[in-house]
Amino acid sequence: MVKIWTTWPTVVSLLTVEVILILRVLALYSNNKKIAYFLFTLITVEMIAFSGIVLMAVLHTRGFSGENVFSGCLFILPGYFYTGWIPGIIFESILIILTIYKSLKFANTCPTVKVLTRDSVVYFFSMFSILVFNLVYSIYGNKLIAPLIIHPSSVLSCIAAARLTMNIRKFTMRSFGDDSTTACPNDNPPIPGLSLDLDELLRNNVNVNSSSPLEESEYELLQRRATA
Repeated sequence: MVKIWTTWPTVVSLLTVEVILILRVLALYSNNKKIAYFLFTLITVEMIAFSGIVLMAVLHTRGFSGENVFSGCLFILPGYFYTGWIPGIIFESILIILTIYKSLKFANTCPTVKVLTRDSVVYFFSMFSILVFNLVYSIYGNKLIAPLIIHPSSVLSCIAAARLTMNIRKFTMRSFGDDSTTACPNDNPPIPGLSLDLDELLRNNVNVNSSSPLEESEYELLQRRATA
């Protein structure tokens, strides 16, 4: 039971945080469908690989009483368990690359991008350090202590899930009502020849559907829609 309740909560917590990170990356890319398909396909492959390795490791894990080393119920994982950390390292490296790429374009003009990038970078280097340590220690460290290093990954994931959510919520509440604070420039350049000044069009009372001028009420209605 110990080996089950030690490994599977880690899988669930890592999945939760990585889904949150995916949503933040998609926010930076204006919910681009290609990016979304790519990331969700990638996380599916990662979770299948990680869960498969964890399942095989749990089935081949043997218990250890601790004797004179530690008190309590311990267990020794098979030697190949270290490969389970590799998919997470690869996936989170891709997420941080996508985040930094977008931040280099808009960090100076969009405060929201700064918040998303800051949180993602802090989490990435914290989690990346733990995952790399887990990987190295699983290969070269004491096999008896190696299972215990699963716990920091699970704890950090739980804390990160809460902080990533609270930070962006706090930023949103602070900047609520200030459009200039959260508005980001459009990543897609306007098409030459199709850009129209709607306000100028309305003020000149140009009606594209008829030759008669727009009534005042119609002008006000369209102006409100344009500024909404």
